[in-house]
Amino acid sequence: MQDKIPTWVLIGAVVLAFCAGILNTTALMGFTHVSASHVTGNVSQVAVSFFHGDIQNLQLFLLSIFSFWVGSVLGGMIIGGSELNIHRHYGYAMALELILLCLSLFLYLQKNDFGQMMIAMACGLQNSMVATYNGTVIRTTHLTGVTSDLGASVGRWIVGRKIDKNKIILHSA
Repeated sequence: MQDKIPTWVLIGAVVLAFCAGILNTTALMGFTHVSASHVTGNVSQVAVSFFHGDIQNLQLFLLSIFSFWVGSVLGGMIIGGSELNIHRHYGYAMALELILLCLSLFLYLQKNDFGQMMIAMACGLQNSMVATYNGTVIRTTHLTGVTSDLGASVGRWIVGRKIDKNKIILHSA
């Protein structure tokens, strides 16, 4: 396994994570107030909505989860693997993400719930595009795993074990 993560991979991961954060914040602040990329939180909200008999929110959260999943399926179809490889069709995936986000804007301006779903689908597509680079997990739309990875790396550093500083930078992005 290669220890050094190329600068272009770090920059790409940071840019994608930043974009995903903006998209998720936009979705949370929008008229539906449903996260586009926080699937775990949306699953929790499904349970809460079900318990309270709130069918409208139940449907919104389920549809958002499903849309994220559909985006991931599309990413798997287009990219075809989880290891970063320059020969994969990332441009097609990014073009589709752009189309989904343009549709989202159009639908959001009309206060159509499907605008939210297009954002979730774009996030699922983006998150499924790259899963690993030389054994390093790259996550661009959620923080739970990143926070765990960062914490474990810092813990190893505190007790004097060797760590890859590039992985710290990647996980901090």
